[in-house]
Amino acid sequence: MSGKVGPVVGESWQNVDYMRSMPKISKTKNPKIVIQNAKFSLASKFLRTISGLLEGSFPEQSSAMTSRNTALVHLLKKAIIGEYPDFAFKYRNVIIARAGLLKR
Repeated sequence: MSGKVGPVVGESWQNVDYMRSMPKISKTKNPKIVIQNAKFSLASKFLRTISGLLEGSFPEQSSAMTSRNTALVHLLKKAIIGEYPDFAFKYRNVIIARAGLLKR
């Protein structure tokens, strides 16, 4: 099942079907939330442009997180600098892949 029925949405993630309720839309303009949303948006747009590179790029990750989510968490914690609304990337801190060395 996929799609919306009333206040419920059916989706699939990693071949697991599930149902969830529609998110509540917050009308609160909490400054911390606005700042975090701006960072999230910046990081998401960046990752969208390199999505093909991310497939399997973090092999040590848990099965609960995709490579994209692992990269997103890293960007949010380590690579976004600046003050709202002028955020930018510290490109030397951007990691799009991580793996161990091959053994012979």
